[in-house]
Amino acid sequence: MAERGAKGIVFAADSLAAVAMLAFFITGLAFLSAKTHEDSGAQLLLKKQADDMLAALERTGELPSMNLTALNLSIAATLPDEDSYEIALDYYNYSSGGFAFSHAASAARGNANRSKSVAASQREFVVMANGTVMHYGIATLRVWVG
Repeated sequence: MAERGAKGIVFAADSLAAVAMLAFFITGLAFLSAKTHEDSGAQLLLKKQADDMLAALERTGELPSMNLTALNLSIAATLPDEDSYEIALDYYNYSSGGFAFSHAASAARGNANRSKSVAASQREFVVMANGTVMHYGIATLRVWVG
């Protein structure tokens, strides 16, 4: 009789473990299905748009032109209307002592405080005049929807 009670405890423990594993599986499945409702592709698209925009501005010569109005118009004309952006440009001079901050410029469309998804891209560039380097620049473009 004692042998029968021991088997019952083993079967009860085995069935309890199976129920616990099933509960973990269902919880994990629910978590993963909830994560698929988040659109991670939108964040990647914004990042790619920012990267491509800075690369295009550098290739066309607008980024090193130091013409903020032209940069702002090009970005506004290229990005979709539902995208907002902020571009920040920092310029540095080089001397024997190293890099020294020269000046900054920025332009924006929209307000990032209301958006939960902001992507940023950064690109370094050189401002040349008559074959010599005038400034080293760092451009940071933040893009968001809204």
